[in-house]
Amino acid sequence: MVVAWTKFEMRPSTEMPKKMVARMRAHDLPLPLAVAIQNLAWGLSQPFAGAIADRFGTAKVLSAGAVVYALGLVMLSQATSATGVYLSIGLVVGIGTGAAS
Repeated sequence: MVVAWTKFEMRPSTEMPKKMVARMRAHDLPLPLAVAIQNLAWGLSQPFAGAIADRFGTAKVLSAGAVVYALGLVMLSQATSATGVYLSIGLVVGIGTGAAS
């Protein structure tokens, strides 16, 4: 129960600051498509993360998912192009979320 609570509370509490969203709008970076990619990566990575969790244990996969999620946020803070946004918040954060759920 605590793990599920932590996972589901992490997403709303780490929303992008207003300055970062304003910077994305100033550079015309496509955030909605990045979030769509994130949802696809989340859904597609869950079966693989489940299989890995069956083999190596849920704690290790959950921890790895949290690290990948954090890596995606760090990558997003350094993104200067649409490709960087797609890779960071789209693919990497989606895979991290899939591993953590």
